[in-house]
Formats: sequence, structure tokens, C-alpha cells
Amino acid sequence: MYYLLIDTCNWMDLGLLSEGLENVLARLEGLINDGEIQLVVSNVGLYEWKKKKDIVIKNNTSLLRDSFKVAREYGGLSDNDLLQKIADIKKIASALCNRIDILLANAIPVSYSDKDIKLMIELALKKKQPFKRGNNSVADALMLLSYFSYVEENDIKHAIFVSRNPKDFSDKPEPPDGEFHPDLQSLNKCAVLYYENIGSALNVVKDGTIDDTTIDKLDNQILVSNELLAAYQVQEILGSITGVSNLQLIVDKSGLQESLSKMVNTNDAQEALIKMMDTMSFVDQDESE
Repeated sequence: MYYLLIDTCNWMDLGLLSEGLENVLARLEGLINDGEIQLVVSNVGLYEWKKKKDIVIKNNTSLLRDSFKVAREYGGLSDNDLLQKIADIKKIASALCNRIDILLANAIPVSYSDKDIKLMIELALKKKQPFKRGNNSVADALMLLSYFSYVEENDIKHAIFVSRNPKDFSDKPEPPDGEFHPDLQSLNKCAVLYYENIGSALNVVKDGTIDDTTIDKLDNQILVSNELLAAYQVQEILGSITGVSNLQLIVDKSGLQESLSKMVNTNDAQEALIKMMDTMSFVDQDESE
């Protein structure tokens, strides 16, 4: 059995409405039910999730609302259909987050001790990870240190920590699987493994649990903002409306690109948007008549 502690940012990813991510959550549930994984949650992480759960639901709704508005303009979605789809999305997003609530409610709770607090203060004063960037990483530090203490005190042989926040836990932008930053590795007495990608972590527990395509999708989710996810979802939404698997749109390409561009405001998002547009097949209006 593997013990697994998952950072709040990864739970927020799993709360996003995406077929690949929902599959990861389902596989995690399956491994827990089969006794392959024992989930652990820190009191800090549980507090953060409760605080951010509503934000996840709101993000799902607001992001897809923009996507549906584009679909209404270019795919013939009526106003009533738009409102109904937004309401449906909120229900689905709430149900998805409730599944995460159930997992966390049944996880082993771990609290930080005075020893963990003292060690956290020492790391901060010496500007070691996760404090090297000068930001407030108290919660991250206490979450990880309390997990290290729990694993050591209970002599756990197989433990994994998952966080798509490598700037706090690693010394590399894309850390090698299993490795913490040296500042933290020196405190890791029981060889807890660090994974940025939760799909890769689940494959350590049981090989082949998550396919390579989903692993890549999770990597992309790590690298780009949530607003970019909305742009990618437009293609799927428009495809479902038109019923065409190899999407062909009888619209003005520049007009659609301008509409989608309003949904994203970062350089990475704009570049990915251009790549997404290149995968879509367009038919000139003159040719369709």
C-alpha cells in the first residue's frame, strides 16, 4: 500500500470539468477502494480545500459560460440552451467537488506539531525551500513537514507527495519524478517520493493506471492557466453542437479567433490558442453556399 498526500492545487485541477481529469479522479477512487492507496490529508490542506472549493465550482461555471457564449454565436446555441447548460455545469461541478470532499473526509488527518513549526521557522529564517523566493509559503511548508513527520513516526515504507507547485518543492522547473529540492530532501528521512503530476504518481502505485495521453494533458494543465482551458474547451463544445467529429465551421476564422482571444490574456494562452485554431478545419462561407 502507498500513502498519498495531494496538494490543494492538484485537488483544484481534479475539480475541473474535463474528461481526462475526471478519469484520473475515478482511478484514484478505485485504487483507494481496492486498498492500493491510503489517502492522507493535512489540516492545512483540508482548510485550503474548503476555502477554495467554491472557487473551483465558480471557475468551472464562469469559464464554460464564456465558451458557451462563443458557441451560441457560432454554433447556433439559443439563449435558453445557454442558461440551461450553465445550470447543468454548476450541478456537475458541485457533484465532482463533493466526490473530493468524500475522499478527504475518509483520509487520515495529519496535524503539524511544535517540532514542525520550529523546523518551518528555521527554513524561513535561512531562506531555504519553500521560502527561497521570498513568498509566504508557511502553509506549504507545514503541510509537507507534518507529512514527513507522520511517515517517519509510523515507519511507512511507501509514501508519495503530489504537488504541481515545483517552485516551492524542487530546484528545477520540471523536477525529475521522485525528487525534492535538496533543502527538503535532507529532511526526508523515509524517502517520500515527490511527483508533480498526479497521473505519474498513480502509475507508481499501479503501473498503467493512467495512459500517456492523460499524463500529457495533466502536464499541460500544470503549465498553463485555467483561462486557457476554456479556450481548449470551445473546440469540444462546438464539435458536440455541430455533431462533427473532425470539426468544420462555416464561419469567419478571424472573427472566431477574435472572440476566443477575449477569453485569454497571457502570452502562453495566446500562443496555445493559435495552435488550437490550427487544429480546427474551416470552410469559407463563399464555398459553403
